[in-house]
Amino acid sequence: MNKRRIALFIILSVLLSAAVTTAAEPLTDIANNPHRKAIEQMAELGVLAGKGGGLFWPGDNLTRAEAAKVAMFLAGFDEADAAQAKALSRTFDDVYAGMGNHEWALGWINLAVKEGIIDGYGDGTYGPGDTLTMAQWAAILIRSLGYETKGLAWPTGYDQLAGELGLTEELQYMSSFHIRRDQMARFTANAVYNAKRPDGSAIIDLLGGRAEEKPAETEDQQRGNINLSVVFSPQILPEGGGQTSTITATVTDKAGKPVKDADVWFFATALDGVGESDRRAQLSQFETTTNASGKAVVTYTTVAADDKKIVEINAGAHKNNVDVHKHYKILATNQAAVISGVVRDPYTGAPKGGVTVHVRRDGVDHSFDITETDAQGYYSALVPTGTYSVSFEMAIRDQITVNASGHGKTYTVDNNKGILKGVVTGAGSGKMVMALAPDFRHSPDAWTLQANIQSDGSFVLALAPGTYELFVVGSSNPSKTGITVQSGRVTDIGTVNAR
Repeated sequence: MNKRRIALFIILSVLLSAAVTTAAEPLTDIANNPHRKAIEQMAELGVLAGKGGGLFWPGDNLTRAEAAKVAMFLAGFDEADAAQAKALSRTFDDVYAGMGNHEWALGWINLAVKEGIIDGYGDGTYGPGDTLTMAQWAAILIRSLGYETKGLAWPTGYDQLAGELGLTEELQYMSSFHIRRDQMARFTANAVYNAKRPDGSAIIDLLGGRAEEKPAETEDQQRGNINLSVVFSPQILPEGGGQTSTITATVTDKAGKPVKDADVWFFATALDGVGESDRRAQLSQFETTTNASGKAVVTYTTVAADDKKIVEINAGAHKNNVDVHKHYKILATNQAAVISGVVRDPYTGAPKGGVTVHVRRDGVDHSFDITETDAQGYYSALVPTGTYSVSFEMAIRDQITVNASGHGKTYTVDNNKGILKGVVTGAGSGKMVMALAPDFRHSPDAWTLQANIQSDGSFVLALAPGTYELFVVGSSNPSKTGITVQSGRVTDIGTVNAR
């Protein structure tokens, strides 16, 4: 029997019942993750699980074994089905009873292959421990939702369709980048809550009364009666000029229906951190209107001067006296990485929105990119591989260095510090204090551990969680030792004497 034809309502209702009656193990390593809500939602539905010990390991790359399980859960199968599927005939040389670390996925892999959702390699292997790219996971979800068509271009067709279906919302989607477990959770939540099947149904509709758990609308979705989404294929282009990215803008109303004849405009600017260069001439069109599907398509073709630079694409839409606009970035480089993280208020630990984040190349004074945290404190920057300093415009200056040297990788740079404050007497005017961990070694970030002593002797430092010794700069003797700083909390050491 083809389980995909069984009413998904019945299967997922069972999953939901199990989630309600059996308390899931709390996940302790996702508190600062920008996709925490999606992880928790999918875990509650039984679609995702941690790896034991209360750990989800959000930064780990998704494996093909894990992908098979998630895909089959979404297709309506459960643990009992997977147990039965273990007995299916052996299909791959590396998938069998006694296979080792990934034997838990034997039934799920057999089901995924039987249902035509995931296939093996041409050499007779499946590669259960191999990782997936974002485009590969997008293809699995598109296939599961019933939108894959013969001749759909790889990967550009899948990239575009993933954007149109809303699968890439709230993600820094890069087709060739490895997908992490937290990104997979966001992807999957979008499929559950946002994507409509060809017959108009949605997975969440079949859960009966769970609509209140739909992710909150973004600011752009709440603005007026139209929404604008833009997909680039590709978003990262090779160096050398003459490379073309297809830009598809989709305008929908608040119900998600396409808006025809909306005016859409585009503007392109190359940024190098010092100045801007008008790139409108590289766009195939500046202005156009949406078709019956709510889409407008233009292209951008790079020039050699775009190499290792950000090209900012501003897009806007207008219909019935309602305007909406968004900013996007494409990058011309042969090797790229993503730097992202969450910024929290060091005084309270709450996510801090509206913080300007500067990303500077190592040894370069000006910013390569400037971005801003969203309401959840999340930021993301697409960069050529290399070493960067990430600085945050907050009341207390702060900077973190990251070696983003791996192509296709995402580097997490969170700012989840705490506050150390106090009063130093006898230091004299113009002095500074420095907080050092006992095992401190000099690094490019050393200056972030220093603060000026004010005229009344007070000082304030933002520090990563840990234990510190406090020095007046220039003194080899600590004014205080054994100071513990916690994330999002204020540690006041009172008054100490300069030594």
